[in-house]
Amino acid sequence: MDNIHEIAEVHLNINGELKKVVVTEESLAEIRANKELADCVYKIEVLDSFTKINNDSDLENLGVFEFSAFANLREVFLPKKLRKISPRAFHGCSKLEIVDIPDGLYEIGERAFFGCERLSGIQIPNSVIKIGVSAFLNCKRLKSVEIPSQITYLPHKTFAGCTNLRSVVIPDSVLDMGNDVFVECSCLTSVELSKRLAVIPKHIFAGCTGLSHIEIPNSVKQIEWSAFSRCSGLTSVSIPESVTQIDVFAFSSCTGLTSIAIPKSVKTICSKAFANCSGLQKVTIQNGATQIAINAFDNCSNVTCLEI
Repeated sequence: MDNIHEIAEVHLNINGELKKVVVTEESLAEIRANKELADCVYKIEVLDSFTKINNDSDLENLGVFEFSAFANLREVFLPKKLRKISPRAFHGCSKLEIVDIPDGLYEIGERAFFGCERLSGIQIPNSVIKIGVSAFLNCKRLKSVEIPSQITYLPHKTFAGCTNLRSVVIPDSVLDMGNDVFVECSCLTSVELSKRLAVIPKHIFAGCTGLSHIEIPNSVKQIEWSAFSRCSGLTSVSIPESVTQIDVFAFSSCTGLTSIAIPKSVKTICSKAFANCSGLQKVTIQNGATQIAINAFDNCSNVTCLEI
């Protein structure tokens, strides 16, 4: 077999018998097309020689593999010259546990690891400058992740539904984020936000019930719709004097919150911004707000101290 056509080592478990075969693109396609055989694949090692088929220096993607066809795939080792992980490359590989990503990668495509429920950790190289929409959506066992320092934008639902994610540091390189980035990350307890964010986006931490404290950077001007809604474990919030608007439902149903101090920079507190915060007892609004919705504190029945 001519080495230039060999693209990967495929490991199979056939009725308890472990086999390893070196495959060409054509033979890999045959394995993928045979569901019974595809279900036997548990490990794939992409050969570095595969880069020679596509580009001698920069391999753009791994679309030829369509990893999602391998329902029992557990381990993947990617070639050193890989530059981009294609959209949906591992979509639905629910048994995937190990992915070895090489240094030099610059992009992870949208939904690349969507639904990889057994993936507990992943090392994203610092060379990565772009992560796609929903790239790690519903990676339910993912406990930790380090966001590369060259990332400037985290898109919609990047880590949504990662219910075991414990902590995250968003580097100062990040200037903006999409909606729902960490929605329903219920075990998230520690968050450090970029000090260059101007907006806390919609639903970004909604349903993060394990989050107890959040310090909002003094670069932030607006806290958007439902940004921290249903964060029932939240007991402490630090709102800086840079914030001018707190949007609808921003902190609604934060039942663990007992007090809140709103600085004089805040001009607008929108409808139901703090609705259903049943544990809220003390509210301090410094002189500066020009518009406070009549139901901004709807169903906050335990408030005994209101200072304006």
